[in-house]
Amino acid sequence: MLHDLRVNILFGSEIHFKCVPDNILEKLVTHHYDNITILKHNLEIHNCIFVSQETLDKLKLNNMQWVLANIKTKDSYSLPMSHYNRIIVLTSYKESDCILTSTNLFNLSNCNHTCQAYMLRIIKPLIDFEPKITQKVSISVMKPLVFNAETQILQDKILYNYFSLPKCASIGEILKLDLKKSYPEAEYLVESNSISIFYIKIVDLEEKNVQTNVYNCKNKFYISNFHTKLNEVQYSTNTYLPIEKEFAINNLKILNMNNFNDFILNIFPGGMNDDGELIVSMIKPFIYQRYTDFESLKPVFLVYGVNGCGKKLLIESVSKYIGVQYISQCCFNWPTNNIVQFKKRIEYFFDDIRKMTPCLLHLENIEALSLSSTKDLEQEILDIFIRQIYVETKNPIIIIATANSKEDISPVFLRLFLQCQQVGNLSKTNREQLLKWILKRDSIALDNKIVKQIVDHTSGFNYTNYMTMLLLAVKNHMAVHNIKSTDVTLDESDIMLSIDKINLIFTKSIGAPSVQVVKWDDVGGLINVKEEIMSALKPSTFNMRRSGILLYGPPGTGKTLLAKAVATECKYNFLSIKGPELLNMYIGQSEANVREVFNKARSAVPCILFFDELDSLAPKRGQNGDSGGVGDRVVSQLLTEMDGMTSENQQIFVLGATNRPDLIDSALLRPGRLDKSIYVGGCNDKESKLHVLRALTKKFNLYSNFHLEDLIEHLPDQVTGAELYGMCHNAWLNSARRVIQKRMILINDKQCATHDNVMVTKEDFMNAMSESFILK
Repeated sequence: MLHDLRVNILFGSEIHFKCVPDNILEKLVTHHYDNITILKHNLEIHNCIFVSQETLDKLKLNNMQWVLANIKTKDSYSLPMSHYNRIIVLTSYKESDCILTSTNLFNLSNCNHTCQAYMLRIIKPLIDFEPKITQKVSISVMKPLVFNAETQILQDKILYNYFSLPKCASIGEILKLDLKKSYPEAEYLVESNSISIFYIKIVDLEEKNVQTNVYNCKNKFYISNFHTKLNEVQYSTNTYLPIEKEFAINNLKILNMNNFNDFILNIFPGGMNDDGELIVSMIKPFIYQRYTDFESLKPVFLVYGVNGCGKKLLIESVSKYIGVQYISQCCFNWPTNNIVQFKKRIEYFFDDIRKMTPCLLHLENIEALSLSSTKDLEQEILDIFIRQIYVETKNPIIIIATANSKEDISPVFLRLFLQCQQVGNLSKTNREQLLKWILKRDSIALDNKIVKQIVDHTSGFNYTNYMTMLLLAVKNHMAVHNIKSTDVTLDESDIMLSIDKINLIFTKSIGAPSVQVVKWDDVGGLINVKEEIMSALKPSTFNMRRSGILLYGPPGTGKTLLAKAVATECKYNFLSIKGPELLNMYIGQSEANVREVFNKARSAVPCILFFDELDSLAPKRGQNGDSGGVGDRVVSQLLTEMDGMTSENQQIFVLGATNRPDLIDSALLRPGRLDKSIYVGGCNDKESKLHVLRALTKKFNLYSNFHLEDLIEHLPDQVTGAELYGMCHNAWLNSARRVIQKRMILINDKQCATHDNVMVTKEDFMNAMSESFILK
């Protein structure tokens, strides 16, 4: 949408603006201007306002002309301080909004992180103005934690390279230094390879800063390592950093002025915007200091979620969104088994942290602090930690601790957190948004139909799962097609193969049994039962879905086989639990086992949770003879876990199987738990018997003149699937023995008998039937 240029007699021309990531803007500038022009005019994107030719004409300015500019805010009516900026025209740019970097906007806001700017004012054009080179400057470097006194020489080299080209600044402004451009080798010389940005605050200049009474501005000077003496000082009050709400994707090869908006991504990962904004809302009261009493309340929060859900990426994005430095520390690196060493390490650590405020401190694996051998040691560790948190600082230290599970943290430590936020499982819509965000960030081209198909097959996947999926797909594609270049085009087969590998790894990690692939064709008969189960799994028009089904019937009728077939056909994960496996002699352990089973199911959604022999796990309460009441407590725990399973995000379907439904507690069979009971009986008609026999013998080599229909009339009136399976198994063994005996008679026959040589005849079935049933 184009906005009209506003002209105000007092404040000058007002124009809407938008911030664009630095690397995109640098690419656009190099498209419009050659290196000679850039060097000649010392074009620095953080001191420039980029406009279209039409806007330049309306402003009645010249290209590359210096102007005085400030911002218009929603919450201030005083005259803001003006800053020197250069107007640069981008000829191919057609929009009316001007373009800024986030660093330039931050400086125009006088480094005020609470400023809500929505318009840019061009106060006054400057004629024949060019900043002078200052002789001496005092700077404060807001550097990452890994840069200390031992790396001072490296830091000096970085600053020397950065100021080899003159940089324009005034007192109080922030300069942004990209480490990869100023000194690319540095990432191999420090501990963390994620360090990429320095911020430099201009503390003092040798020249006198003449402030005009009318425009309230500070003079601007060039800083050059050839003419300017740099003096690093420890600034008493650090500043907030420029706010970054967007970033550019990795590959900018085809970027141009017409499509540059397509290369910009939200700072929060796709599908996790709500989580990011909720964490920001928790932190905001502590950023606006005038509303918060820091002595009585400290910003300490907990974010928990399963391993790989993207907690670290989300918290790092939050730090950029609120404009503070991000610091990460793994709590397992602190020696909690030695209280003296722990106290020294944490004191030194927080002393360094206080020099970098305001900052966001990310404490990974916070549960490591609550793994002490005794309660007294745990309390002592907590006291040391609290004392460091409550040391007074001018700016806040936002502490966000992370853990895989809230239950891993002791109650003593949980009381420390003001709020706890869970990063839960992603819905289908959020998974699609996350996958598209990753594909766009890493410049991977996939058809939208394939993306939707991937989302359908990856229920329960999180950020790490999708990253692993794409990595395995690329490796498989390169191996199959013998490609050595990393520029590959993935197809559907590569993706599906990697999904199968990840699902197999995940199934093993949660301790789920390896279930054989069972199709509907493998289940003979039971057509009505199949239809009942499938209709229960699919949501109705009003999104009403059953939470569970009870299968009951005599042994051997195919209840377990049905559950496996449902999991395979619906592409659900399958967790099979036998009732007696959860019972334990220790008090409280049986209930804990039930909770653990449901936690595994929640981490493996969509999941079918199959309870075999349910009557032994959930018998009627009040009728057990155990003195401890274990059975009653297990039933109560099971009922609690099953409540709320019909919610959209749970995607857990409970299947129970029993031979005695009359023994099961009636509360388990109410709507909302095991909604429907389905009888799974034996085969009592010719059609169902024939279906089962065809399913069992589909891999047999049957004699050409033999038809399965000939066996039906010899079978009992009522027969189960397990009995038919035993009969077919014995029939194949009878045929195999006959083949082996013939080969033993033919001594000169040196060929070995194979599976294909086994030809099952009617006589083999009749002999097997005589062993299993009383023939009609």
